[in-house]
Amino acid sequence: MPVETSIGLMPAERRDLGESRLPLPLRIPVPWSARRAVRIYHVTLLLRIALGAELLGAIAGVWWLATHGIGWVEVFVFALMFMVSGLGITVGYHRMFAHRSLRARPWVRLVLGIWGAMGMQGPILYWVSIHRKHHRYPDALEDPHSPRPRGTGRFAGAMGAFHGFVGWIIDGSFCLYTDYIKDLRRDAIVRFVDRYYPAWVLLGILLPGFVGWAWYGTWEGYVACAFAGGPIRLFFTLTAAWYVNSAAHLFGCRPFETPDGSYNNRFVNAMAVIGEGWHNNHHAFPRSANFGLQPGQFDIGYAFIRLLERLDWVDRVLVASGHMAISSEAETA
Repeated sequence: MPVETSIGLMPAERRDLGESRLPLPLRIPVPWSARRAVRIYHVTLLLRIALGAELLGAIAGVWWLATHGIGWVEVFVFALMFMVSGLGITVGYHRMFAHRSLRARPWVRLVLGIWGAMGMQGPILYWVSIHRKHHRYPDALEDPHSPRPRGTGRFAGAMGAFHGFVGWIIDGSFCLYTDYIKDLRRDAIVRFVDRYYPAWVLLGILLPGFVGWAWYGTWEGYVACAFAGGPIRLFFTLTAAWYVNSAAHLFGCRPFETPDGSYNNRFVNAMAVIGEGWHNNHHAFPRSANFGLQPGQFDIGYAFIRLLERLDWVDRVLVASGHMAISSEAETA
């Protein structure tokens, strides 16, 4: 069981000091000082700008739909893009790239990678390196996004929860931890998807609009569906992902004894839809392609994997029994 202490009170010696991370901050020397320099963490700055733009876009989208009306087409586009980007994250980024829980045909890996990039959670290499480090140091000082209490005082718990929710993204913890992605750095498909990552994010915003244009035949229809399938959908998918990092490490049920604070959380599962709420199951069996291990725990991500398996588009699907064993290979992240 996790130790109920603040990560701000843990020993100063970190276990990850020898690990490399990229990118390094941009260092601008101060002209009148030979020793001082201004450091700009440009990735963090870009993340803050992107999240701010996404929030403004979601607000603008809600205003547009509130003033122009909303029909079933906009709801359909929102649901479709929510599911497409969600499956890209949970099946592509998470289960396939990060944990190697299944093997897919090259074109399936490409499609799932692009779908995941449309979720605006970062390039594959960044996402996987952060997630693998999270599994190596779950809820410890070195965990990039643990929601455990930070520091001391009455607000330590709130500060930890905020850090696990979104604070880690805007405080410099969102980095490329290169030691964790040696198997993916030379993967041609991963490199292609990551090289054009901004294009896939933009495509996930612009493409839904064409459904509205085709149905309504107007630019207003295009804008409505672009908002519904773009910024508004991203607000909900990003929020759901942040709940997995925070709420699913704070409360719920723990059918498996794991050395971290992971919980199965029905609220998180309802928000994410795709099965990510069965988080204690996942931490108990990281390489299992199925997260819903107990009766009644439906996992849409795994159901989609089974469909791909029936079509012979994926194979070597690793599945935990829910007790001890996994179908094949040792269960290491």
